[in-house]
Amino acid sequence: MFDFIPHSTELTKLVAAEITLVYHGIRHGHSYLSQACTADVSKKLFQDSTVGKNLTCGRTKAREIAVNVLAPFMTSQITEMINKSGFYSLSFDASNKGHKKMFPFVVNYFTVRGIERSVIEVIELVNETADHIVASLREVLQMNNIDIQNMTSIGADNTNVNYGRIHSVFSLLKSDIPHLKKGVLLLKKNTHVPNHNVFF
Repeated sequence: MFDFIPHSTELTKLVAAEITLVYHGIRHGHSYLSQACTADVSKKLFQDSTVGKNLTCGRTKAREIAVNVLAPFMTSQITEMINKSGFYSLSFDASNKGHKKMFPFVVNYFTVRGIERSVIEVIELVNETADHIVASLREVLQMNNIDIQNMTSIGADNTNVNYGRIHSVFSLLKSDIPHLKKGVLLLKKNTHVPNHNVFF
């Protein structure tokens, strides 16, 4: 009667294939359009496979899998590792994307493998004031259940808004986190990817 619905094992394999395809695309920086094209080619290549011929992963579906399945899962895994490690440092740096000001928040923390670096959130900020940055930073940490008191340092470029004496991101955070240390964000050459914090 319902022979158009694959058996649960086939459905599970199909879902796993689509998620794997999207994960692979993200890992290698492929666009959703590229992923849709790969799915179409895979359908033609693997026509004799139930999974292959039923594979559908267009741009919209790929984005939904990335944003609503993979991102929350990966973020929860990262958050769990950060909380297990106890202490962490946080780096951020504003970046212009067209007319938007984007802020990636990168957390450095220890695991048994050594120092790990993970992006926990990328937000858009209209105002780049110390108050707005600190409010956003607090919101990101709270949203991800990361205790702000476990932050050991912040890493950012050496501007007044970040490290000024009177009213800066560092001074606002230092009033709540007395053990907080200053760090300077070093970027990998010719990129906007944080390399590590240097303390002074």
